[in-house]
Amino acid sequence: MEINKDIISREIDKECYLIDPKRRILHTFNETGNFIFKLISKKHTSDEIINKISEEFEIDKKEAEKDLNDFISKLKENGII
Repeated sequence: MEINKDIISREIDKECYLIDPKRRILHTFNETGNFIFKLISKKHTSDEIINKISEEFEIDKKEAEKDLNDFISKLKENGII
């Protein structure tokens, strides 16, 4: 997964703010979204991200996988990846 290089990201108080200057849109993610976005930004594989979500939030891997897939779908819909 590649982050759109036009996207500018900032972290403030454990939340992530993404700015798409071309479309003039601001996206915000809560602490969980920020956690996942950082892992995607660092080019972790899906399996690595699933494992880290499962460990960090103490959920089973099936739920972590669903959460990751939902998050990735939203990122794609918004042109972030």
